[in-house]
Formats: sequence, structure tokens, C-alpha cells
Amino acid sequence: MSRLQVGGLALIIGSEKLDHNIGKIVNLVEHHECVEFDDGDKWFDCWIINDSDLLDMDGNPIDWLVSKSIWLIPLDDNKTKDDFKKELETI
Repeated sequence: MSRLQVGGLALIIGSEKLDHNIGKIVNLVEHHECVEFDDGDKWFDCWIINDSDLLDMDGNPIDWLVSKSIWLIPLDDNKTKDDFKKELETI
């Protein structure tokens, strides 16, 4: 069974404000037990994720995001991002 791990791939299945990123395959860059945002909000058990297809709240491309672990599904360690994108296109 796959698990969330640095360097692995994950599918975004949820988001608080960036629903347009749901369904995208991302790289798991770094895990954080707690992330505190400028507005004082705190998220626990989070990942820094990146992908060239990620968009910010205004729909502009961004290099990385913070995502809660509950919004990510780990993907098979033996497949590449392109393999998963091909599979998603057939669904």
C-alpha cells in the first residue's frame, strides 16, 4: 500500500479554497506537523506540494501549495505522473 512520503506522488481530493486543484497529481515536497498562516490560522499534519498545473485563488499558476494530509491520496510508488494523468483522462 502506498503512503504519503517525501518525493512521492499524491492526488488532491479536497481543498478549503482552491477547488480547481482537486483532481491534480502533485509531488510531495515536505511534511509539516503544523503550519501557521499570516492570518493566524493553523493547519496540522500538512504537506508542501508542487506541480506545474497548480493554480492560486485567482486562477494564476503557482509553484507550490500547503495541503492538509486528509486532502491527499498517495499514489502507487511505481508509476510516474504521466502514467496517472493518462489513467485519469480515461475516467
